[in-house]
Amino acid sequence: TFFMNYSIDVLYLDGNNSIVYMDEKLKPGKVGKYVKGAKSVIELPEGKIKDANIKVGQTVQFTK
Repeated sequence: TFFMNYSIDVLYLDGNNSIVYMDEKLKPGKVGKYVKGAKSVIELPEGKIKDANIKVGQTVQFTK
């Protein structure tokens, strides 16, 4: 979040796009955690994890 001026929510995904960890309200200028097994991350607006009731273990599906 370097050079950002707002907090974000972050989803950590494994190779099957399953959520293995979530970081809510990651502050500007901070580095996210190293999460073993995570292959990618999705950055969301702050509060989206709570608003959408997102949970570890859910799978993210991407569509065109």
